Amino acid sequence: MRRALPRIWSIPTAVSYTLKSSQFPFSISALGPGSERLTFNNLYSELPLAIIMSVLFTWIAWLATAGRLSFSREINMGIAGKEFSLYCQPQMDARVQRCTGVEILLRWNNPRVGWVDPDVFIPIAEMQNLIIPLTRYVISETAKKLHLFPQDPEFQIGINIAAPHFKDGAAAEGFRTKLV
Repeated sequence: MRRALPRIWSIPTAVSYTLKSSQFPFSISALGPGSERLTFNNLYSELPLAIIMSVLFTWIAWLATAGRLSFSREINMGIAGKEFSLYCQPQMDARVQRCTGVEILLRWNNPRVGWVDPDVFIPIAEMQNLIIPLTRYVISETAKKLHLFPQDPEFQIGINIAAPHFKDGAAAEGFRTKLV
């Protein structure tokens, strides 16, 4: 069913084009609806497809965003549930063939999804402002295990600290209270 155009719209109903031959005594004329008229006439037939496409794209955008948001919730639950584990990567001095320290690495075995790669959860934690609680967790758990490391003052323990920790002086003070 076609609807009538409102009177305020003036869409041309026809376009004519005439071409006269310079060599022969005739001309060719073409007459048809204008592009605006064709577009408007097809609008109603294309509307259902446009609605379906907009719903589909909205749903895809929601899935992309909800995945990140729900994963940040998973990170919060992981911190609260102590699902993260610390692993020590030895730092060796090749000259004396001796371990001079360790770098603390964070790994996550999520009970709902399994092992989650640090390349996945760390960027999300940084984007969702969860990197500071995650780093505090690493420092707190490392402090609890200090007795397991050699008491040699030259033995070094390395922890990766994200830049947001240094926006205020509280980070350095927090490290001092936990580790000293």
